[in-house]
Amino acid sequence: MPGTSPAVPLAKGAQLEDLGFGEDFELLAAVGDPGRFTEIGRCEVGGGVVLWHEGSPVELGGWDHFQSA
Repeated sequence: MPGTSPAVPLAKGAQLEDLGFGEDFELLAAVGDPGRFTEIGRCEVGGGVVLWHEGSPVELGGWDHFQSA
């Protein structure tokens, strides 16, 4: 897991699939010094975002607003 930040545990009772649910919004900021804020990741040269769980990359389904019902 090159260039990873310390692990952030799932909330009690949460499942990995809950991370892609799509209705939970948080404020994120990219700053040079996190100060009193919790660091949950990092920005690196390249593209995309990789979520790691127990040593393996994970793809999240997310929500497709244009998917037919």
